[in-house]
Amino acid sequence: MDARKFLEILSVAECLKDTTRHCYTSKGRHESVAEHTWMMSLMAFFLRDEFPEVDFQKVMLMIIIHDLGECFTGDIPAFEKNDQDRESEEKLLHQWIAT
Repeated sequence: MDARKFLEILSVAECLKDTTRHCYTSKGRHESVAEHTWMMSLMAFFLRDEFPEVDFQKVMLMIIIHDLGECFTGDIPAFEKNDQDRESEEKLLHQWIAT
């Protein structure tokens, strides 16, 4: 991957630091998508030995990329997200990946 593409990916992904989720931190403020991803990564890391049959590398990859579409759509709570929302998020993410 060339440096320009790498920096573009980081720039887009950085928006997740400012994209808030529908839930709150233990201190009572809205959690960012980036904070959610970090916490999921930390949980997976510490639980990896509890599930030796699970491909840890695949789990980490899923955690890292599963919310990237929210760079384009914002956070839509799972209990409110419909098929059209999912399709839109997936389409926008695939368009971005293809460029």
